[in-house]
Amino acid sequence: MKYKNLCLHALSFLVIVSLDLISKWWVLNFWNEPFRIASFFSIETALNLGVSWSFFSCSGQIQLIALISAITVILSGFLYFLIAEFKRRGSAIPEMFIFSGGVSNLIDRFWRGGVLDFLSFNIGDWYWPTFNIADIFIFLGVIFLVTRTLREIAD
Repeated sequence: MKYKNLCLHALSFLVIVSLDLISKWWVLNFWNEPFRIASFFSIETALNLGVSWSFFSCSGQIQLIALISAITVILSGFLYFLIAEFKRRGSAIPEMFIFSGGVSNLIDRFWRGGVLDFLSFNIGDWYWPTFNIADIFIFLGVIFLVTRTLREIAD
């Protein structure tokens, strides 16, 4: 059973990372300008040089290396947590979602010096920060992890 789950986790990792990187490649190669899909949703490319919502945006090579190093350390620690949870539960889907999204954004950061975001939502003049597929999986992983933790606390 654990072997089957391990294969499922490895496959989900590959699918999430591939889906994110291919979507970024596709947007960069086939979208030259912002494209409004609905009154509240558009595809607009933005290179995020920082972390979530452009916090800690880098202005130079040393800052970029420091940011990539910090993210790598955090992801390494999270990988340790993911493996521990998998051994304990036989499954770690929320952790895999978070890890996969983080790795995909890290790959993007190495390639471009920042993370390509392209999904943009707005309500009137209020705009949610632009994001990408990896960010969706990170968000879903956090929601699933919090939900699971709250259920365990309640039991």
